[in-house]
Amino acid sequence: MTDRLSRPVQFQLGNGNWMKLSPLSPHAVRLQMDEHGSFKDPATIRFGIIQKTDPIAFETEFTDQTLLVYLENALLEVSRLNGQFRWGFGTQDRALSTSRSPRSEEHGGFGIHFSLADEEKLYGLGDVSREHLQRRGQVIEMHLKNYSAFVPIPFLMSSRGWALLINSTYRHTFDLGYTRSNELNIEGSEGPLDVFLFTGSGYKQLLQAYAELAGKPMLLPIWAYGLTYICHENSNANDVVKDARQFREAGIPCDVIGLSGWTQNKMDFSITRKWNKDRFHIPANNIKSPHTFIGTLQRYGFKLNLNLYCNYDVTLHEHLSSETDVIDRRGNVEPWYAHLEQFVDEGASSFAVSAAWQINGHPGHIWGDGMSDEEMHNVYPVILYKQMQAGFHRQKGERLFIYSTIGYTGIQRFAATCITGKGIQRQEGIAAMLNLGLSGHMHTTSSMDVMSREGIHAGFLTAWSLINSWAYFSHPAYLDEPLSQVFKKYAHLRYRLIPYLYSTAHAALYTGMPMLRAMPLMFPYDPNCDDLAQQYMLGDFLLVAAYDKRVYLPDGTWIDYWTGNTYTGPKLIHYSAPEDAGGALFVRQGAIIPMWPPFDHIRSSAPERLTLHIYPSHSSEFALYEDDGLTSQYQHQKVAVTTISCRSERDTVIVQIGCMCGDYPNMPTKRSYALHIWIDREPIQIRCGRSSQAADNPHPVNEWDYNETAGILELNVDDVTGSQQTVWIELTLPHSPRVKAAAEIQPDHSEKSGLDNPFQALLHTGDIGRILEALQKWWEMHTLQSQGNGAQEMWRVQLLQGCSSMIGHAERIGWPLNQVFGHDLNKAFHLNKIATEEEGYSLLKQYAEHIVRYKQHARKRVKRDAIQQILEIIEQELAEKLSLDEIGKRLYMHPSYLSRMFKKETGLTFSDYILQIRMTRSKSMLESGMKIQEVAALNGFPDAAYFSRTFRKYWGDTPRSYKMKQ
Repeated sequence: MTDRLSRPVQFQLGNGNWMKLSPLSPHAVRLQMDEHGSFKDPATIRFGIIQKTDPIAFETEFTDQTLLVYLENALLEVSRLNGQFRWGFGTQDRALSTSRSPRSEEHGGFGIHFSLADEEKLYGLGDVSREHLQRRGQVIEMHLKNYSAFVPIPFLMSSRGWALLINSTYRHTFDLGYTRSNELNIEGSEGPLDVFLFTGSGYKQLLQAYAELAGKPMLLPIWAYGLTYICHENSNANDVVKDARQFREAGIPCDVIGLSGWTQNKMDFSITRKWNKDRFHIPANNIKSPHTFIGTLQRYGFKLNLNLYCNYDVTLHEHLSSETDVIDRRGNVEPWYAHLEQFVDEGASSFAVSAAWQINGHPGHIWGDGMSDEEMHNVYPVILYKQMQAGFHRQKGERLFIYSTIGYTGIQRFAATCITGKGIQRQEGIAAMLNLGLSGHMHTTSSMDVMSREGIHAGFLTAWSLINSWAYFSHPAYLDEPLSQVFKKYAHLRYRLIPYLYSTAHAALYTGMPMLRAMPLMFPYDPNCDDLAQQYMLGDFLLVAAYDKRVYLPDGTWIDYWTGNTYTGPKLIHYSAPEDAGGALFVRQGAIIPMWPPFDHIRSSAPERLTLHIYPSHSSEFALYEDDGLTSQYQHQKVAVTTISCRSERDTVIVQIGCMCGDYPNMPTKRSYALHIWIDREPIQIRCGRSSQAADNPHPVNEWDYNETAGILELNVDDVTGSQQTVWIELTLPHSPRVKAAAEIQPDHSEKSGLDNPFQALLHTGDIGRILEALQKWWEMHTLQSQGNGAQEMWRVQLLQGCSSMIGHAERIGWPLNQVFGHDLNKAFHLNKIATEEEGYSLLKQYAEHIVRYKQHARKRVKRDAIQQILEIIEQELAEKLSLDEIGKRLYMHPSYLSRMFKKETGLTFSDYILQIRMTRSKSMLESGMKIQEVAALNGFPDAAYFSRTFRKYWGDTPRSYKMKQ
């Protein structure tokens, strides 16, 4: 019998335990198990970190042995004997099944066990283990701990379409197929079993389901998406102002200046903390003067960030704010934020909360509301950030930018995080950020290494950017050339990308998708993406790779942002960044990327003019979100959305810019756009119209600029207002020469039609003498034939055939036509302007010469790039076993060809070159005082005796003897 209910189902199992089921949405249910049926809510719900949600209407069906719970998109089947269950889509597919009976004991904690399929992949669990994204085969403890678990989040997703969240703040452990390869075991020593179950058609839906329950990510104030700089901890007011001024004088954009050691007492945990008056004197009677150091920072356009330490008992105020009757055993229920109000009043806009006390356990400690430290430990930082956000909003009516290094479930609603750790490798930071994104947390970064191109690249292409000069001197104004220019390039790029980044953050409010999107999240059906921990998508359209020269490009077309080179995936490439860049940045074909004009800091109002970078490909769309950037009014629909789309067909590109739908305080009253559209041909015609139907009253656009070398069309669309009209721009492109020839010339496969196969083969040789000789014979033969037939100006048809053949030759190889033929490419579209037969023949000769020159250039470039990559591999991996076979596999070249090319370019065989480098380097190392065994190992000789023999044979002296002579 089926019943329709709208309240939780609670029943006793055959083994005596009680179970409670609370369907919360069409794809989510809460399952609780208790020995006595009391079902007390854990701290996450008592403190409002997970919102208490009323069950939805659902249907149940009881039998003697099972209970079936029917949701719109899922089915839960529970054994009434022992609580085992199956959960998944519809009536057939059970994506998740218990393998043993779950347990929940008052004094023994809980345990739940699931079967794992052979190919099942698991993601999530926060910043706990940084080697991989894929969690299968690991054991991970959900316990906030220094150096090993900075942000544990007990949310786990599966490739089979299920996810779960353990609703407990006590320590518990995930055994993800480690002990038993086909079993997921989750065990906790304290607390009852309380778990949320989700279904979804993929990772994106599962993340969205989690966000609907645990809370959507917060929006930072828009200026927090710029650059944050933390001053040296011993800085004084003059030093801080100097740091700020240097940003402006050097032309480096920055928005936040942070202070570490600013209090009178170092690492001050008290609620009576004060400014260090020796270093930061602020007159008590004039704290808001524009002449204080804080006022000076504000005039420069900076926000002030203060570092805080806290061990305050936040539980009492949390209970009181929840209207819970709690006895105050300490006689103090003042919220911790109350003592921060004076600093906010003085000008602080942001806080960094140190984990110095929070991350350490405090066994035996009992909190003011009676909670044990074991229950409170994980959730403490989230409660603290929650109270700070609420207090700042009450005081200022604005969003507070908080960041820390630690967190737990719900962190995404209240704070940003910075990846840290003892001896952290920069590669680990990327994996940690991606794992947090796969766990529902969006605002992550890692302190930027400004002393390397790779560090600058990785530091700027994250959700927010931070330079921590706490104990160092990392101000970018002190960088030497060319690193200084690299830093400025990335800083300006980030600030121009603010509308793209801020819109991506806005989208997370509706989808739960992070800004840094792990590759399996974006390409779940590509097995090559399953565990890519050093690359990610930044929003929908930008692919970033960091600290790794191996870049995997999934299916589709990808444009190198730095060079404009185009790649077709799926493909693994060995990427060498240009000298003024620090890593790979690719644009996905179809991208629409809005950019701001250059700014030195982020203003409170959006600019009236934006640049749209558009890469046409079939059909694509981007939603530009804008709000006041400061307050929480965005949560009350005070947002404007502009939808920008692009549709590309064979010879037509249509860009549509919708109206700004919605409103918010101080939104622009006018809007204009500079369009940069990547196309391979200059348009024949451009039309523009303004209509809700996107088809009425078009007018021609006469002013545009087309860069043939870069393949970029630039035009302006001015005076776009907030009216309910769509602005559309239609580009009509000429047929490509090859297509035009096919359409206008009847096919004739004889040797007398077009440039024949022998001539095409000659083009491949690159022998310009033979090519021109064959071209002349072909042209004269057809000219004589047409004259004999009495045809008038048949040479024009020959010219069209010849141009089509040579352009088609370059196109089939995959060369970029605008680079091969340059300005002469346009002549193929305007052959009617060729006045004489001689001019026609001259154009064909020019085309042939273009092909030969480009082929020679391409060969040189391929050789140069390949040799450069080999030399880089040798330099970086000299301690490893190096062989041309292995390098050939990495460069997708045959080792025999590499061997010949290497000797031709360097004058040495590969083995001789390796030996020369190793011996020269060994000599220098010995001269510096290093031990012989160390020198041997660092130069690829695991056997010191063999190294000594080789050294003697090469230099005529043993390493020991040579070392003694120094």
